Amino acid sequence: MKKNTKILETKNQNGLEKKEKLTEPKNKEKSKVEKVFRLVGSINFINFRTVTRKGENFGNKFYELNVKDKIENIPDKIEKIYVFEDVVKNEKIWKDLEKDEWVDKRYLFFCYRSSNRFGTKLYRLFDWKEVKNGKEN
Repeated sequence: MKKNTKILETKNQNGLEKKEKLTEPKNKEKSKVEKVFRLVGSINFINFRTVTRKGENFGNKFYELNVKDKIENIPDKIEKIYVFEDVVKNEKIWKDLEKDEWVDKRYLFFCYRSSNRFGTKLYRLFDWKEVKNGKEN
């Protein structure tokens, strides 16, 4: 058996054993599992920006949410959360940012974390929920 092949043994509904061969991708092909960060806080201000660095995202529009000193539950110094229209699950978030419907509200931000070419941690928003009186809406 190859090094990157494993046998998965399971039982179906009738109690019969089922064996499957699973082939793991080679190291360079492994897809990275992204951890979801749940950040609670509010937004100071937003900037509407365009990707200027040449590459596959060149010209894409995004929002940069300034959350400096506003994230309550993570000890990291998170200053910005980035919002890309193609990453956000709910298009209402994009519209709320366009119409300034985010002012004076607390949110539970759902973000992925990645790093840029300089090793700086970047948080990319994919969803949010408004928090009222300590409860999610």
